[in-house]
Amino acid sequence: MSKDDQIYKDKIKVRGKSINIWPAKTEVLEISDSPMTYLAHFDDIEKYHDKLKERILELEKEESHTHRFKIGGSKVRYVHEWGTAESKLINARATAFFCQAVGRSNAVITASWASISRKNEYLAGHSHDDCIASVVYMLEPGNGKNENGLDGKFAITDPRVPGCCNKEEGRVTMEVSPDMKPGAMIIFPSELVHHVHPYTGDEPRITLAWNFKLSEK
Repeated sequence: MSKDDQIYKDKIKVRGKSINIWPAKTEVLEISDSPMTYLAHFDDIEKYHDKLKERILELEKEESHTHRFKIGGSKVRYVHEWGTAESKLINARATAFFCQAVGRSNAVITASWASISRKNEYLAGHSHDDCIASVVYMLEPGNGKNENGLDGKFAITDPRVPGCCNKEEGRVTMEVSPDMKPGAMIIFPSELVHHVHPYTGDEPRITLAWNFKLSEK
């Protein structure tokens, strides 16, 4: 990933306190260099998670923002238009992550949303169009039983990811499932097939996601 010292200086005010968009000590793990896949983790989540969760659950009740899937839960759209300090902060972090990963500053958000999963809901394998990279952020993992270690787990299953093809090149025999604890943010090429395992908890599981491309400027 490229490094831009300016991103460590930029701040957003949340509840009267200035918070770095990208704290200098943020840990970034390389999951795959080709295709580009990285995992970051923010350790200041107590400063913004509660209000962000509260806002998402409020917006879920509004039809203008929310789409309900039969098995995939609720999708609360337009993170970058919510207008709260907390949403501005997490949106700026996702954008900074993309800019670092691609080494460019002309980011364009083509879509953004929060996903709310409740008991027995899941997301089938899919990829995204009209974008080059996707970012997923873990806000609330919920309280699933996790007896098999897969409860509500985000996973990539794509033959273009070497980690998915541990036996033979081009043949998926396992999935790549990073440890998505609260505050974890992953970026990966949008064409990669990914999914979310069935969730068994009684409390909402909440993630945020963005699709990015580059402007022509």
